[in-house]
Amino acid sequence: MRTYNLTQSDHELITMALHVLEKNFDDGVYNHTVGGAIRCKNGKVYLGINCDGIHGSCAEYIAIGAAITAGERDFDNCRHSR
Repeated sequence: MRTYNLTQSDHELITMALHVLEKNFDDGVYNHTVGGAIRCKNGKVYLGINCDGIHGSCAEYIAIGAAITAGERDFDNCRHSR
């Protein structure tokens, strides 16, 4: 498994994701229990909170969807494994 060292930018996104979770935490009706943040190459950050339902939606997908809805297409430091 490949690992990456966290950068200052990574820590900033984690802090933003934790903050959006703190503002919206709900372990009852809606089960908002995860926060997400994504930074675009232009520096804008989009946040998301998970939405529980029949199919559910992850916080990461909500943040990406918000960015794409705003017209963003270029994301900063996207990493994935194969």
